[in-house]
Amino acid sequence: MDRQRGGGVSTRYLYALPEFAATLLALLLVVTLVYKRRQKHLPGLTTFILFILATGVWSFGVAMGTLLPEASGQYLGARLAYVGVATVPPLWFVFVWRYTLWRGGVKWSTALWLFVIPLLTVVMVWTNELHFLHWRDVFFNENLNPPGLEAPRGPWFWFVHLPYSYGLLFFAAFILLTRLRGSPKTYRRQLFFLLIASALPFVGNALYIGGVQLLGDVDPTPLTFVLSGCVVAYALSRYHLLNLTPIAYQAVFESLPDSVIVLNPRDEIVDVNPSAETVLESSRDALVGKTIQSLFPNWEDLMEQYRATGQISLRYSSSAPLPEFRHLDVRLAPLRNSRQEFVGRVIIAQDVSERKAYQGASEP
Repeated sequence: MDRQRGGGVSTRYLYALPEFAATLLALLLVVTLVYKRRQKHLPGLTTFILFILATGVWSFGVAMGTLLPEASGQYLGARLAYVGVATVPPLWFVFVWRYTLWRGGVKWSTALWLFVIPLLTVVMVWTNELHFLHWRDVFFNENLNPPGLEAPRGPWFWFVHLPYSYGLLFFAAFILLTRLRGSPKTYRRQLFFLLIASALPFVGNALYIGGVQLLGDVDPTPLTFVLSGCVVAYALSRYHLLNLTPIAYQAVFESLPDSVIVLNPRDEIVDVNPSAETVLESSRDALVGKTIQSLFPNWEDLMEQYRATGQISLRYSSSAPLPEFRHLDVRLAPLRNSRQEFVGRVIIAQDVSERKAYQGASEP
């Protein structure tokens, strides 16, 4: 995923400016995310930070290779960039895998195997002069404006690195698309932003490798990856991406007979199971984003009752033309992350209307 030449703009500084801007943007984003990570534990955030760091290394290497006039400096920049070039696709794939919990999620002990090919690619790049498998040749061309390196790609690039990298990116996009269907509205927004983040580097790199010069002769791919990171960061703040992983809960409570409602720390509904939809007579899309107080106006009083007794018994009025009350036994449990920080609450409600009716009928 590279293209090493110069030319097409008037000065080296103008060539290097977009890449240095991408590097600075990546660093600012990493600092922001590290601060957010210190505030609360978010699943997948560490992997995402590593992904942004890799894009920063990539853009810095391209900027350095563009700015330096000597062939040795440009060659060093190209090889440094490949530390990011090779690791960005597997880091993005692991991030998507961990976020969606595809096939139950992935542990780092397993995910590390995904970095074997990238590691070999970095080794191939830094030892290229011994075998010329990644670049068939690397030479300084005085006829370019400004003069710079030309590096025709070799068999390792075309038959190993490129298919592997694009395969991981395509697979990550496929996972997001499969999760998009059937997800509630709030999660569809999150997944939609992740799909946009996946598409930007695809478009930028494919056009660059195909010879379309969006920024003259400067590789725009690291810049598009950093922009992808900004898209995800926006989703973090706007749609609370990573606060609660939706797929984790769907696998657990979709088939539970009891009604389950998951709340975030602000007591907003982030998910409900089908049983809760039936009891509340409302769809998941309509419920997600509402506060629990909008369903139970006396929620604070109920919480006091729960703290005193450990369980709540309440009557819930349906929206039927003739009001029908359902009797619910409600239990609550806090949700905590691996650091034992409070990240939400789960409500489990059992419909005991039939039992209450039977008890009422049996009483003299």
